[in-house]
Amino acid sequence: MDNLCIVGVAVIGVAVILTNLNQNDNISKLIIEESEPEYDYVVIGSGSAGSVMATRLSEDSGRSVLMLEAGGYIRNDRMIDVPAFGFMAASTDEYDWQYQMKPHKDYFLSMVDNRLTLNRGRVLGGSNSINALMWCRGSHYDYDEWAEQGCDGWSYKDVLPYFRKLEDEDAATGPLSDAHGKGGPISVVKPMEDDEFTKMIVNAGREIGLNQTDLNNGENDGIEAVRSSQRNGVRSGVRTEYLNKVLNRSNLHISVNSYVVKIDINADSLKTQGVYFIKNGRKRYVKVRQEVIVSAGSIGSPHLLMLSGVGPKAHLEQHGVRVVKELPGVGRNLQEHAAVMMNAIVKTPATYNAETMSSWKTRAEYAIYGTGPLASGGVSTVAYARTESNPKEQTYPDVQLIFISSMLNLLFKMKPEFEQEAITPFLNKNTFTTLVALTHPKSRGSVQLTSSDPFDLPIVDHLTDVTKNGELDHMVKAVKIWLKFMETDSLKKHGVDLSPTKMSFCSSHEYGTDDYWRCFVQHMTFMHAHSVGTCKMGSSKDHSAVVDSNLKVLGVEGLRVVDSSIIPQLSTGNTNSVVMMAAEKASDIIRGVNTVKHLR
Repeated sequence: MDNLCIVGVAVIGVAVILTNLNQNDNISKLIIEESEPEYDYVVIGSGSAGSVMATRLSEDSGRSVLMLEAGGYIRNDRMIDVPAFGFMAASTDEYDWQYQMKPHKDYFLSMVDNRLTLNRGRVLGGSNSINALMWCRGSHYDYDEWAEQGCDGWSYKDVLPYFRKLEDEDAATGPLSDAHGKGGPISVVKPMEDDEFTKMIVNAGREIGLNQTDLNNGENDGIEAVRSSQRNGVRSGVRTEYLNKVLNRSNLHISVNSYVVKIDINADSLKTQGVYFIKNGRKRYVKVRQEVIVSAGSIGSPHLLMLSGVGPKAHLEQHGVRVVKELPGVGRNLQEHAAVMMNAIVKTPATYNAETMSSWKTRAEYAIYGTGPLASGGVSTVAYARTESNPKEQTYPDVQLIFISSMLNLLFKMKPEFEQEAITPFLNKNTFTTLVALTHPKSRGSVQLTSSDPFDLPIVDHLTDVTKNGELDHMVKAVKIWLKFMETDSLKKHGVDLSPTKMSFCSSHEYGTDDYWRCFVQHMTFMHAHSVGTCKMGSSKDHSAVVDSNLKVLGVEGLRVVDSSIIPQLSTGNTNSVVMMAAEKASDIIRGVNTVKHLR
């Protein structure tokens, strides 16, 4: 009888969630089929940066703004709104660009063709609509280093007010300090703080000497329950908190399913004149009076600049693209958090396996209360730690560990024989995943043209020198920090079992040795979707820079880049909040206003 009640409640709850979830989503009011011939600003891309830029620029009622998005829009889309479904959305080409990385001879050895699919959002809201919602701002050292490298106005003191402007921090996340914001657009909560799995991991971290602390206060050493961008169990992102709040703006237009193929730059005056895009099978053109803002992401933005004649001269000429402005740094300096996937089994507490996630009880809890596995996707705890080669007096911690109370298996395509051994046997067990990454990898990659055809996705080459710069050995040291977690009493008393790490494909090495873990890292590493740096911000003296400190493309009038590609060096953690901060700051720069004076 109890089970029938649960099923009955769940059925009603699912009906409620499908009809009422984010029921005020009326962004279609801003979406147009035919654009005007000319706008003051054209924003390319609707992700974490683009939607912020379009919303803020259109605050000036006398300025017209068009935002172009290659992907589509579905009203009240539960694949986006329900936090746990983001991983599923990211694994489909309906929501994701599905960029293919260049095959690698030393890494990703368990993946089909020794390469990864790189997840980037192709939908209204961009990657902000399909990410894991982690709200990590990085270390104050990150931004102070940017400033030291010539990015004037981007020190921690300069950017902190913009982080605070963004945030509507829940008091339940801990005492609100001057480091945090209240009343901003993005709701920040800790959905799994009281979860038994989270408590187990936090206690384990404390056992190995990590402080349980606020990891968004400018310092990063320690451990805490993950801070997540959600409100009442629904994704708190640019769709809901920016675009959906400005539905009556007649000066803001959004054109979806609009694939930008070229930015029109006058080759003589180097002035940006407009944008070419394809919609409904027809080529369109829109003129711009003030500026084009490129917010297509760390892969899309350099690709579009090169197609438009801005980039490395020899590379453009090789593909028959007329050079408008030579900038050698376009597409270079690609950085990414490569993470090794470490799986383990515990007897208790229960993790979120496939059966748990699909149960009526889980659906009912989410539909009625906005809590439970569907409200978090199991992203539980984040820790920042240091290997022995990185003592505390040396800036930021060098290792990030993200603990997920379920087994991650949707974001990559493994060779069948590896999937059958490393994934399938553990899917319905009490398995949890930890993503172990270096916070500041030395490896650099690139984004390059495949051809001059804009529909040929670019060549993305990651980790080009990982076996030469000591990074593989550094990753092994990071894995050993994870092993310390597994050896704690907190994990042992829950019957931790490391059998998911004992794989035959590395059996030529003794289990637990450095050689074994090197082999394991080379097989079980994938990318965090934190890529940055391909349109690097820097000073005029930096020959690898693409944009200046105001994010203007060097030497081109009326063209800026605002997204993750401008970040000169990876931040200590996830990048979504960093990109949104940069967009808030860039919009103030363009508008000539200071909206954070009261937050300094």
